[in-house]
Amino acid sequence: MRRHYQKHDWRNHNRPQQHQKTRVKTSTIIIVWLIILALFSAAVFGIYKGVNTLVTHKDSIIAGISPMANNTLQTLKGYKDNIGEYKDDLITKFNNAWQEWQAERVATQKATEEAQQARKAEESLEKAESEKRRIEELEHSVVDQVNAIRTQRGSSPLIWDNELYIYSKQHSEDMANQRRLFHTSMYEPYAENAWGGEGSTSWTANTIVESWMSSQKHRTWLLCPHLKHIAVGIATSDNGMYASWTFWRGETWDADWWYVDDTSPPDWWY
Repeated sequence: MRRHYQKHDWRNHNRPQQHQKTRVKTSTIIIVWLIILALFSAAVFGIYKGVNTLVTHKDSIIAGISPMANNTLQTLKGYKDNIGEYKDDLITKFNNAWQEWQAERVATQKATEEAQQARKAEESLEKAESEKRRIEELEHSVVDQVNAIRTQRGSSPLIWDNELYIYSKQHSEDMANQRRLFHTSMYEPYAENAWGGEGSTSWTANTIVESWMSSQKHRTWLLCPHLKHIAVGIATSDNGMYASWTFWRGETWDADWWYVDDTSPPDWWY
């Protein structure tokens, strides 16, 4: 026996419910638009009413605002005057500060320059003192070397004479200033060996003594047994060094001046 089943169209069965949902949605949209329109109309009406009120009460509003505006303008004017005064005061203070800074800078620079000059002067003085000590040591070293030679030959050592040193030093300085060798007048109470070394200011005592010992005439006044006192003065210049071996003429004998008459040296010379 066959069973028969009745077919149902489920799509047609759901159509009434879909139509109902569409109607509800459309109604909701219409209501929302009506609300928006009502709010917009109210806003427009409110604006219109506000503008109308402003126009109507324009004079009273202006009358109320005018004092406030005047007060504000007066206040701003006062601020302007105060700002102007503050600006002038600020400019004055700035100028004063700038002038003080400039004066301080100049004073600092001057103090720095003076300190530098003082330091240079001190260094120059120290250098001069050091050079003076070096020359004095060199002068005495020359005498010491000559005395050592004299002692080896049986002659008495020479005594340093401060008065002779003044003449000797002056003569060497004169030669250094004139950049040449020369002798004092024969009428002076003293005489000297003169020496010059160009190209250096660092000549040694040994060099000076050897130079005099290698010359017949100069050797005489290093070895002469009749001399008792001596002094050596040394000076320098930009072209070299100059030295004077200075002794008293009165301590010499006529025979000591053997080379003046072109005769042979005395026995003690050899």
